[in-house]
Amino acid sequence: MFKPGMIGELEVKNRIIQAPFCTRFATRDGEVTERMINYYSERAKGGTGLIIVEFAYVDDKASQSIACQLGIYDDHCIPGLSRLAETIKNLGARVGIQIAHAGRAKSVAGPVVAPSRVPRTSLTALKGMKGQIPKELSVEEIQEIVEAFGEAANRAKKAGFELVEIHGAHGYLISQFLSPRTNRRNDCYGGSLEDRMRFPLEVLASIREKVGSSFPVGIRISADEYMENGITVEESRIFSRRLESAGVDYIHVSAGAYETLETCIQPMYLPTGFNVHLAEAIKKTVEIPVVASGSITTPELAESILAEGKADFISLGRPLVADPYFAKKAFEGRSEDIRVCIRCNECFRRTNLNRSVTCTVNPAVGEKFEGYLEPASRRKKICVVGGGPAGMEAARVAALRGHEVTLYEKRELGGLLLEASIPEFKKDLRLLLEHMKIQLKKLNVKIVRKEATAELIERSGCEIVIVATGATPLIPNIKGVNRSNVITALDALNGKETGQDIIVVGGGLVGLETALFLAEQGKKVKIVSRRPMEEIGADIEPLALEVLKRRLNKYDVKIYAGLVVEEITDQGLIAKDMYENRVEINGETIILARGFKPEKRIVSSLREKGLTVYAVGDCVNPRTLYEAIHEGYFAGLKV
Repeated sequence: MFKPGMIGELEVKNRIIQAPFCTRFATRDGEVTERMINYYSERAKGGTGLIIVEFAYVDDKASQSIACQLGIYDDHCIPGLSRLAETIKNLGARVGIQIAHAGRAKSVAGPVVAPSRVPRTSLTALKGMKGQIPKELSVEEIQEIVEAFGEAANRAKKAGFELVEIHGAHGYLISQFLSPRTNRRNDCYGGSLEDRMRFPLEVLASIREKVGSSFPVGIRISADEYMENGITVEESRIFSRRLESAGVDYIHVSAGAYETLETCIQPMYLPTGFNVHLAEAIKKTVEIPVVASGSITTPELAESILAEGKADFISLGRPLVADPYFAKKAFEGRSEDIRVCIRCNECFRRTNLNRSVTCTVNPAVGEKFEGYLEPASRRKKICVVGGGPAGMEAARVAALRGHEVTLYEKRELGGLLLEASIPEFKKDLRLLLEHMKIQLKKLNVKIVRKEATAELIERSGCEIVIVATGATPLIPNIKGVNRSNVITALDALNGKETGQDIIVVGGGLVGLETALFLAEQGKKVKIVSRRPMEEIGADIEPLALEVLKRRLNKYDVKIYAGLVVEEITDQGLIAKDMYENRVEINGETIILARGFKPEKRIVSSLREKGLTVYAVGDCVNPRTLYEAIHEGYFAGLKV
């Protein structure tokens, strides 16, 4: 991983590449901002060999995909881009930029164009991402776009970038031409693979004409779109050989399109290294460098991919959002210090909601203080009550700033992460939990394994208390809820015995994951929820929900939506639908997954004793891991 590598005539100090990852840190007109410079500076300082700056749109007609996307469509973009490129190079990394045209994958106002009049569809979970019917490009318009790519690449070279990557993946314009699903033309740009390849090969030729033969040019491809009538790996191998003979310097292998977006931004329910087999297939086809990508979240996995000859470089997108110092820590043998990406896709969800990128495990993404926490002006004695994610993060940040920190936790550290990480499909969370524990140990945070009381905290002599006592399962007021055949989702996850025929009450994250956990054990599982079917899993990130529902379907988990449970019996439960019809559902064990209630009794007691108290995480209001870690982080900054 830390051997130098060559891309064309460009030497890269190691095999780690920052994949282009949309931040939405640009201005409305696509200009570089200070926050964007801060963001890339940290990743350059973190030891990344090559940073490929996020996709930049090539013209101001129809190529822009989203608001606040980086632009490279005019010479007025060059000064800002130049400053960005120079900053990255001065901090020790090589720098490239990805250039793109949205085609039908467009979410901003304005004309939508594509190879054919095929509208963008998407996962059912991504309700707002369906597109209008695009205008079919004329041959003259295609040639204008070909020229725009060449001019954009030339601007990149003028701005000081050392490499250009063509965005030919993920359902953007170039992959729209390649895919028979979206390219239904009858002229020289459609039909056979030879003709569908014509547009990207003309784009490459235009770029070569503008930047010269020695300037490195690569392309990112979706080697498999994982959908009917989409691009296949067999066609991608043929395309890759043509690209190599046409003078491309490397191939960056990804997968998926908008209809299968979960395959290019894989949630934790899918295996790590999900698309590495595609990179391996392309590497067996060409002699130029191949870049592997897709849920490569640890240095150990990256090293094994390279050592086994499956790729020449590793690209990291979300892992470098989570920890910009991934490469440096790996090089120094400190893998345990890497803030691991848990593939929760909060980064994607935020950008999909027209917000700038952020991260569950890294609350400081793009901020000036991302790589540096200012020491406290005075060392204080801080008590943290509760060892869940909010409490651990608060303790970590406070200790990093120089405070003496004591954390009280009556059971094992982890809070609800302990149960959340039990299913094999949630193993990413185990890495996060282990990382958080190790950081507290390294920072000499004192762990007191007993239940904290206001009197105990008062006697400790602390100046400030951060309360992170979390939440406990909500037990709904249902007749029969205290029967012996009723347990909570936490009980089930912790291995409490259940029957073979199970009813999970609750259609949110905890209910669906518990159902899958038990279904994978061979149990017959039904889910009952008061939510209508379209709101089942509404608290789950859309790509994750798509995969989770698919896995539940695999195990024939039936979902009864729109039912209000009125009574639990020895044989199951009785519910009513929206029309007041009585519904009986049989099951041996009833599992409650109806949410949580905050555990904050100690807060008022501490304040009555005159102590300064900050409450964070689920003890304020049960929410998500994102809120817990972020609130803990900023509480650590306050004290």
